[in-house]
Amino acid sequence: MNEGRWLESERQIAKLDGRDKLTPEEAREMPASFRKVCQDLGLAGERLYGLALSSRLNGLVMGGFRHLHRSRARFQPIRFLTRTFPGAFKHNLGFFWISVVLFWLPFFLLAFSGQWGLVWIQSILGPEGMQGMDAMYGKDGDALAHGRATHGSDFMMFGHYVQNNVSIDFRTFAGGIFYGIGTLFFTIFNGLAIGAAAGYVHETGDPMKFWTFVLGTLGVRAGWLAHFFHGGTAPRMGIDLSGAAHPNGGSD
Repeated sequence: MNEGRWLESERQIAKLDGRDKLTPEEAREMPASFRKVCQDLGLAGERLYGLALSSRLNGLVMGGFRHLHRSRARFQPIRFLTRTFPGAFKHNLGFFWISVVLFWLPFFLLAFSGQWGLVWIQSILGPEGMQGMDAMYGKDGDALAHGRATHGSDFMMFGHYVQNNVSIDFRTFAGGIFYGIGTLFFTIFNGLAIGAAAGYVHETGDPMKFWTFVLGTLGVRAGWLAHFFHGGTAPRMGIDLSGAAHPNGGSD
């Protein structure tokens, strides 16, 4: 009886290898047949039925796996966009809104604090950060010229922004390992750093240069997306500014 099942599985796999289609009945039976062959292979290995039989069954398992999962893999990107991601987003909607509040509340507090003095902004940016913001977004500043002078070329400047943005996402992602405490820290810290940069430029520099450069070159980022697939740790969302926004690892 087993020999008959194996011969049928070999016939189906050979048919699929030749790019022929199975009949509807064969297609329905193939998953169950594949599971039985897997059980046969495990039993053959456990009872030491011999290399020839184990090799034959292993070939059937590999062939069945190849054809059963190949068709599913073709639709993985579509399934991710239409089902997996929307489902994960809906499931973690509470974390999304928490991340929004934890980022934007510090951002706006620091951004508007400049109207009553620069004490808090100075404590976040530090002297180097303020000098960098002046060079890039001051009345006489030039963000592109400063970036080229600092990094050597447009390509290296682009690489700096990519590296900085990805490193922020990795730090935020890895912070979720410790019960989300690290993720919360980086979310709030980036809100403070970016808000301080925006507030400083609005009070002392040229806001048009600042927002044109930031939104025109980097846009709005969504680093929190990865966290929906990392055990539900608190995600984050933000706008990344230039490296001068905070010299000690803040958002670029």
